[in-house]
Order: sequence, then structure tokens, then C-alpha cells
Amino acid sequence: MAVLYPGGEAGHNMEQALQQAAIPCIWLKDSKTRKDYRVDEDKIPIMTIHSSKGLEFSTVVLLDASFIPGKEIDDAALTAAMRLLYVGMTRATERLLLSFHRDNELAKALLANQAKP
Repeated sequence: MAVLYPGGEAGHNMEQALQQAAIPCIWLKDSKTRKDYRVDEDKIPIMTIHSSKGLEFSTVVLLDASFIPGKEIDDAALTAAMRLLYVGMTRATERLLLSFHRDNELAKALLANQAKP
């Protein structure tokens, strides 16, 4: 299992929440912690989507999926955010949980494409 996020404060916030709940985790916030991390550790890794490239996890929790960096949301920013989101989503081999809270074009696209029973 892994917790992925696009950037910003989400990683730090999730680390604090998991620690308060006494859930073992490790925030892979820099190159040193990423280098020292061992996959066989019994801790949930928290990392940016960029850092997860090339990795796979049975379960992925993707935080803040509607995040688009920058103040202006143009077609290029939306396309880049969708590509990054795709990378994060494809790290999951069995289960994927997306969370988002913004009301923007990316959130609308996610809601429009939700799985139907």
C-alpha cells in the first residue's frame, strides 16, 4: 500500500494524521528518505506521484486528485495534471482510492468518468 499526492502540504498532513492514529508510515519527502526506504519495512510510504514513477503497490490512496498547480488553469495545466494523475492511478495493481475536494475542471472530468455498476 502507498499514499500518493501531487504536491503541496498533503504528504506532511497525511503523515501527521497517520502518526496520530498510530499507523506506521514514512514520508518519503526527500532523496535521503527515499534512498533509505526499504520496501520490506512495515510502514505505509507517503510520496509524491512523481516519486512513485516505476513503482507498483497493491493498493494506492491518491490524495488531492483534483490538484492543478499554478494560479491559472488553462488547457496545458489541465492536460499536465491529468497526465500526472494517470501516473498515480496506474501505480495501483488491485485497489485505488481517489480523494479530491476542489470544484474545477479536473474534478468534473473525474466525476463524469466514474465507474457505473
